[in-house]
Amino acid sequence: MLGDSLSQQTIDIYGHSLANFIDEPGGTGKGQAPKEILGLQGQISHVEGLLLQYIDNVNENAQIEGKVKQLKVVITGHSVGAYIGLEVLKRWRERGTGKESENKVCVVGFIGLWPTVTWIGKSPNGIRFGWLAQLPGLPQILATLAKFLTIVLPQQVLYILVKLITGMTDKAAKVTTEFICSTRGVEQALYMAHDELLQITEDRWDEDLWGTAVPKSGIISPKLILYFGKQDHWVANHTRDELIAARAYRNRGGEDWKPKMLVDDAEIPHSFCIHHNLTVAEKVKGFIEEIIAADQAQCGP
Repeated sequence: MLGDSLSQQTIDIYGHSLANFIDEPGGTGKGQAPKEILGLQGQISHVEGLLLQYIDNVNENAQIEGKVKQLKVVITGHSVGAYIGLEVLKRWRERGTGKESENKVCVVGFIGLWPTVTWIGKSPNGIRFGWLAQLPGLPQILATLAKFLTIVLPQQVLYILVKLITGMTDKAAKVTTEFICSTRGVEQALYMAHDELLQITEDRWDEDLWGTAVPKSGIISPKLILYFGKQDHWVANHTRDELIAARAYRNRGGEDWKPKMLVDDAEIPHSFCIHHNLTVAEKVKGFIEEIIAADQAQCGP
């Protein structure tokens, strides 16, 4: 999908579900002991570990092929995944070159899509459902109900019901059905929702992550791009606008180190992956090209 100017770049795309949202082969499938339920910080550590393992694997393969060079990474996250991505980036910058894996990797960019990075409890859905997520025992109760449905209904029947009720595409309905049928997916999602309401509040990052003309860590700041929804039920317009006013690049000379923050003008919903995945993929393609071009201008190929 990349344009002609960057078509010679070798780009690997790695993605992974959060812990416990699906039953992974050889992992927490039926009949096996499930992993513990993780809060937001646990999921951040889980994602960081997955990324480091993948980076190690890529570097090992490169050594075997005699193509060893620093791996350049663009971290991308949707919704709370954007918050998780920024926290992973913060941890890597704080450690500097403290880990062997990170000596061989340079994060050159970050893309947050419909990012829930501040005050999720002030969003329309946060206000609407926040009290529900805080009811004692609710994750276990709804998880038990979901498990009952998977027992009395064949998975194919459940898939048809999900598709009829939600209007999802075939692929989206399949993923949702697998989530409902997973060992601890429903309980994990509800537990994490409660944790997100408690932890995703004020802007928790400093200028060393958001960008500064002279990074105190001595590490070059990656290019940050945050793409917000116009009317996002999980992001309040006023908290989004406050973050943009405080942190975003304003087309003033000498401030191009600040994050690029954009608001979608097509009213694509927060759950864009159901019906607008190709449209958003085209936007992400442009962001990746922009990040690669900026890195090449600064550091060379």
